[in-house]
Amino acid sequence: MKRAKWVIFFVIVLMFNLYPQNKISVQLSGGIISPIDASKGLSGLLQLNYSTSENNIIYVNLSTSSWDRNRIYFNENNMQPIEAYNEINHGLNSIYFGDRITFNRNKYFDAFVDLELGYQHLSYETFDLQRYALPGGPISYSHIGGTERNESYNLLGTGIGVGIKHHMIGKFDLLLDFKLNTFINDFSSGKFYFHGTYLCYMLGFGYNIN
Repeated sequence: MKRAKWVIFFVIVLMFNLYPQNKISVQLSGGIISPIDASKGLSGLLQLNYSTSENNIIYVNLSTSSWDRNRIYFNENNMQPIEAYNEINHGLNSIYFGDRITFNRNKYFDAFVDLELGYQHLSYETFDLQRYALPGGPISYSHIGGTERNESYNLLGTGIGVGIKHHMIGKFDLLLDFKLNTFINDFSSGKFYFHGTYLCYMLGFGYNIN
């Protein structure tokens, strides 16, 4: 994580010193993260944008997100799947590099697409489950005390998003965007596999530095 922060610092220095004639802006956004098969949570993002042309921006961002329970399902003799959970207190910190392409402009807003790739650190608490069934009663799966353990992964993340930007006044913009992200590669173990997908709905403000 420290190495990634130094990379971001180096990129920022290059943006300000090598390309001072191009537009640079910062974006601060907050919203809702909705992982697949999990409870919703909160997400915040700080992003630095560098304009390479009228319709293209490259960016680097830092984000942090948190949510509580996941959802898993058990099948019991062709009955309706039984819902349970075995993970809580999820935290996700991300560093992304991306490209933003504006594909439509009008007097009300600019519409854009984001493509990004980056590093994510996922942590959460997990535990084992026990099946409980009473004669003639419902079946459930519950937390087994004493089996709690902390998990943590260093992951490769990819994402695609769409959004709109509305110029407000002076150097300020209002942004609304929707992103679909996936983390797939666990750098900790060297394994490559699909680990999870989540949606983010973000509202933010942009400030044009120059």
